[in-house]
Amino acid sequence: FEAISQFLNLPVPIKTKERFLLKSIDYKKLPVHRMIQIEELYLRKKNHNEEIRIRKRGQDGKYLYFLTRKRLIKKQENFIKEEELITAQEFHTLKNLIDPKTSIIEKERICFLWNNQYFELDRYKGTNDGLIILEVEQFEPYDVKNMVQMPPFISIEKKITGNQRFNTKNLAAKQRKKETPR
Repeated sequence: FEAISQFLNLPVPIKTKERFLLKSIDYKKLPVHRMIQIEELYLRKKNHNEEIRIRKRGQDGKYLYFLTRKRLIKKQENFIKEEELITAQEFHTLKNLIDPKTSIIEKERICFLWNNQYFELDRYKGTNDGLIILEVEQFEPYDVKNMVQMPPFISIEKKITGNQRFNTKNLAAKQRKKETPR
């Protein structure tokens, strides 16, 4: 929709994401959904203003592999993000270059629609076991008619949109506080 709107020179709604830390969820009441397995690793880097990550993403034993580079543009304080598809062999070779200050992020993503809204629920495993984060895509302008309407089977602990403590890079860091990320 965004690409077509831009091509036709029409205004494009700005997509934003709201993130929430969950207290609990009644999985029996989930609507039709897809379960996706994700593994992410941060690699050693030469440049301080760069972040390199590899990701394995898939379901039912079939996976796609990605290499993502994020570079900080100093003058603008923004990132340029480049992502490319890589082979399984490249992924497994690059795994050897994991940043020793980070752990592997393992999560199960549950994607579902509820009340015409798209939700991604990430259940973390490994070092972040038990952590559940919900992400909801929103379109601006934000007003009463397009506010997030939470499904009744989800209990929110708190809103974490913009909270860097819960970004994937920080969740992967080995030297964070010993307390749980809640």
